[in-house]
Amino acid sequence: MSPQVTGLLMNWLTPLASLLGAVVGASVGASLTHFLIARREAAKITRDLKYLALRIAFLLEHFTVACASSLLDAKNYDGSNGAIGTKLENLPELAAFPLDGDYSVFERPLLTQVLSFRLKVESANHSIAFEQNLSGEREAHGACQAVCLRMGLEASKLADAVRNAYHLAPFELETTLWDYKAYLKRQRGLKRTIDLANSATDA
Repeated sequence: MSPQVTGLLMNWLTPLASLLGAVVGASVGASLTHFLIARREAAKITRDLKYLALRIAFLLEHFTVACASSLLDAKNYDGSNGAIGTKLENLPELAAFPLDGDYSVFERPLLTQVLSFRLKVESANHSIAFEQNLSGEREAHGACQAVCLRMGLEASKLADAVRNAYHLAPFELETTLWDYKAYLKRQRGLKRTIDLANSATDA
């Protein structure tokens, strides 16, 4: 190949190589930028989701504590013939779940349990009101204690499931003063013992 032809080829190939290099460089840069943006957005979604899960868990745990406290008041009321404590007429209030969270990225089966729990609380209050209308305040007071115990334990279990699903630290209350979970579990054990004894007596 003559020097003239070689020179012409080099004059043609050099800008082409520069152009190809620019195109490849721009493509790589755009891909890297897209990757970094997608990674940053995914990290933000994860942070927002964990924050939403934390808020939901705290609301459920607050309800659990309120159930334990109401149940203790009811037991004191029964044990003192009404001198201390409070007669139970309904469940503690379950605070509204956050309205500003993106529930679409929440784990669906767990989200179903969370959202349906409010319906369970409302249904339980309706059943207590029905018992009061049917049998009077005394029977409703006893029925409410059983429901309060059951719903408090269920809320605690659901809160633990939310925390475990999103790797959140466990909720820690000052247990040296009062371990509300242990109290609810003891009351559940006592209720089972009483129910078994009543079943044996009826038989």
